Amino acid sequence: MEESSIIQLKSPYNSYVREGKWDEYIYALCDDGLTWWFNMDTPAIISHLMPLQKILPDMQQVPPRILFLSEAVKQSIPLDSMDKFYRLFMDTADYEAACASLGAGIASIWDSGHNYHRYDSWYSRLEELPDIKEKLSPLAMASLYGFKALAELTGYGKMQQALDSYKSLRLWAEKAGSTPLRLFYSAAASYSLLWTGRLSEADILLSDAGILCEQPDTSMVCRIYFQTTLGLFHTVSGNPGMGERVLMEIINLPFFEMLPPPIYFLAYGHLLHALSHSGNSEAVERIAEKVRARAIPEQNYFHYSYLHFNLGIAYLGTNQPRRALLHSNEAIDRGKLSESQIAVQMPALLHGQALSDLGRDSEALKYFLEWIQRWKETGFLLLASTGAIEVANLYEKMGMPDQARQYLDMASSLIPEGEKLPQLHRTKEFLSRLEHSLLHSEEKADMIRDLENNPVRIRTFGNMRIEVGDRVIYDRRWRGERTRLLLKALIVSGGAKVPYAHLVDILWPDSDGDRAEQNLKVALSRLRRLGCSKGEE
Repeated sequence: MEESSIIQLKSPYNSYVREGKWDEYIYALCDDGLTWWFNMDTPAIISHLMPLQKILPDMQQVPPRILFLSEAVKQSIPLDSMDKFYRLFMDTADYEAACASLGAGIASIWDSGHNYHRYDSWYSRLEELPDIKEKLSPLAMASLYGFKALAELTGYGKMQQALDSYKSLRLWAEKAGSTPLRLFYSAAASYSLLWTGRLSEADILLSDAGILCEQPDTSMVCRIYFQTTLGLFHTVSGNPGMGERVLMEIINLPFFEMLPPPIYFLAYGHLLHALSHSGNSEAVERIAEKVRARAIPEQNYFHYSYLHFNLGIAYLGTNQPRRALLHSNEAIDRGKLSESQIAVQMPALLHGQALSDLGRDSEALKYFLEWIQRWKETGFLLLASTGAIEVANLYEKMGMPDQARQYLDMASSLIPEGEKLPQLHRTKEFLSRLEHSLLHSEEKADMIRDLENNPVRIRTFGNMRIEVGDRVIYDRRWRGERTRLLLKALIVSGGAKVPYAHLVDILWPDSDGDRAEQNLKVALSRLRRLGCSKGEE
């Protein structure tokens, strides 16, 4: 054994090799190897299996745990082998190893990018293991919930269930004192929070997790997962340049091309997402060729779908809606072949946007109205809110401002108060133009005429009392205390021509400018609807 190979081993494995204590080496690796697997430290497993493979050409003589580890760290994990290992470990009451093989089975399906119906049998096994959870270590339980969430998210598209499972992962990872899994929780939960429109929560998680990323016991795989999510977060938050820089750090790693499929495809996929906003079609196509070269031969339909989704975004941004539509169709088709709900839901937004830009307004409107409901049901509220903005834009183009305002209000109501309205696949000017058109148009004259027939009375002596026509606005009719405070602020400030900045300083003195302005827009929108019955403007 060369000295350089021994140095790469952890203690006491290097001394076991020098002294030829192979029984001790194997015995220790049976336990440590599972710990490394649960902590997603596959490089450590690979480096410690190498000495055994050199002295034991016939690995069938080693314990089942070692055989499992040697299969589980392959670039494409063999699903049939994991099924056999799971049955073996359950039969022999080696529940820790059974938990590891169950996770590896789910990882194998996720890595493959197709036939996600295979999750079903493995997911049912997840229901068995909690019955013996008192026999599992906290680290094994943390890993178990991580893979449970992976199936719920990528296979079934059940966003809230996945978030609940990730919370359980965090609980058990903290009990186990696992820095790698605490970091992985931050990455995986933040990814889910993005699509529910809870970007502020994701921001907090990612900011806190930066410290974990620097800890010496954090595995390289968890660091890379964290970086891929951080890059996507910057892009979705409206800073694709920062997203590109974060992701390029991963792409430029010397061993990047040898990484397993999920990390490889996610990093390149999220980089494509960032580049698609830059208009740099040459860079987009260069990355696309790399993804094609690996995804197409492997029939990795999940990431093949993501490729076309991002190419479509790039063409939408360069005013080529026809090509964007073709890529969205291909993304949806590939997504259906993967049998993943996520892979179908994300390109559906792009499909509707391309129809809208092609001037096929009626078709786009019908499409969005159907999908908004589906996105709401599955928890993809960021997509639902974006879809509502697109509907508002369509109604505005059709000369129906009242309906447009209704859907702009809906877009705000679908995401938590204080969050910015999403601008997925659109420029900042797209939303600002729409808001200006709807909220500062000549429709004010019509509103004044309506008020003449339906006067508003505000009494400020004693308890505040609002009357709209013959209706009194009781406490339960107010949508949040900030709406009431906004009206009070308008009154005490003169009731007309009150500066935006003045209201922001009064109501949200501690919030940053963008967030405070968005809060004000939401409160104004709600105040406009005060006293209206359903269907009224």
